[in-house]
Amino acid sequence: MYKYLLLIILIIIFYILRKKNIDFYNDYYTYTNGKPPSLSDKIFKNLIKESNMDLDTYDDLIAPGLSDAYDNLPTLTFKSFESCPNLYSLFQNLKDSNNGEGEGLEAIKFRNECEKIFYNSDSFIKIEHPIIDVNKVKVNNGSRAKQDFEFSVGSSKTLNYNMAGDVRNFCHMEKNIKQINFGVKSDFTMEDIYRFVDYCFTQVCFGMIYIEDMKLLDNHYRVLPSPHRKGSFFILPERIRYQVAKEGKYYTRAKCNTTGLNIIVLFGNKFPEKFDYINKPLTKLCNVPSFL
Repeated sequence: MYKYLLLIILIIIFYILRKKNIDFYNDYYTYTNGKPPSLSDKIFKNLIKESNMDLDTYDDLIAPGLSDAYDNLPTLTFKSFESCPNLYSLFQNLKDSNNGEGEGLEAIKFRNECEKIFYNSDSFIKIEHPIIDVNKVKVNNGSRAKQDFEFSVGSSKTLNYNMAGDVRNFCHMEKNIKQINFGVKSDFTMEDIYRFVDYCFTQVCFGMIYIEDMKLLDNHYRVLPSPHRKGSFFILPERIRYQVAKEGKYYTRAKCNTTGLNIIVLFGNKFPEKFDYINKPLTKLCNVPSFL
């Protein structure tokens, strides 16, 4: 008798916990006609709809045939040629997946800097989940050969460091979030490359949310359901949140465990201006009087 009573109690507890987890997900997301869900504007600022990557669905962030989080990492590829002296040491130290070359010390430091940028920290970050993959590709040293950094995620979505358009003509130059909000100049200085990395992380940012709207688990992870599918979560180790807050910062990021998505997590009232894509350049920016 007592065994059956205990079994019934366990089943009730399991049902309550399961319903609580389902409600935790449904409190944030509602699917409409199979379309990806979005969060309420009351607690969330959606940024993915303003991305320069033109993401139609969150499946654009998934490499075909792959399902592991390691396979869907954002990738930063440095394209250069052997004889180019600019950033020569970094290029030689980066891993080359095609030739089986591993990372050198300078490449490891560069990747660590990218991870610090992701979490908005000035100090070394001991990551618990992979953030970005960095490698190199050798290009032919021809007359049109040029260096470039390419940020890619999923199967076909890419962003390039080099400025698009005619750089000699202001009205035909690339003028978007990369230049206006993040100040990327495409001059191949390390400081400018890090600004590009920051810009790229934001282009696969689902949105912005306050820290209070994330759930703190017993394992000291703050989590928020990811829109990709059930079982997907944005994860922020509380240890990293504490480190960033102690540095006097007012935001960090949380990484999705199944896609290349991330979210910006705020723990202050100051709004990061570089993430505000509302004030875009006017389409008539270059329609100035001929005598100017």
